[in-house]
Amino acid sequence: EAVSGSFITSNALALCANLFIKPHSSKALISLRMPDFDFKSDNPQEIADKLNKVLNHHNAHGVAANQLGIRKRVFALKGDEKNLVVFNPKVVHTENEVIGYEGCLSYPNLWIKIKRATYVRARFKDINGEVQTMTFDGMGARAFLHELDHLVGIDFLKTTGSSDWLVWLAGFSILSASIVGRR
Repeated sequence: EAVSGSFITSNALALCANLFIKPHSSKALISLRMPDFDFKSDNPQEIADKLNKVLNHHNAHGVAANQLGIRKRVFALKGDEKNLVVFNPKVVHTENEVIGYEGCLSYPNLWIKIKRATYVRARFKDINGEVQTMTFDGMGARAFLHELDHLVGIDFLKTTGSSDWLVWLAGFSILSASIVGRR
């Protein structure tokens, strides 16, 4: 079913206002690149707490700081026991691309097909400023790359060359398994 852009935009704006997530049209999401997180002048625990609160509230796989209006290179990913907050992430290696459906908190109720790597090796700093290297696979790799796109200003709808969008009812959930990678 084809859906007009104005329908998506008006729904997204209305729903985002209730979710405390910046809508897809927000300048915070379409900037070229978020500045690095500075552990000397920024408070990592404060940002981690905000990200985790939103992530848990929406039962999402991930959320980027700029979706909350925080202009820093930080995002959080859902974990089994504890969420993972990623500061200043960099992809070191990717493998095996597949097409899968993705949603985005800034585009409520919209799921589109996106081609992403199924394996990602990444380097980032943890909440203590320590450099970590982790691998992510499956949904974890997809979520890591999705949130990283937010931090470099890549719009969700522009990650696909297709207009094959699916709009599903609120409440539909995709894979509830943990997506946090391993060391």
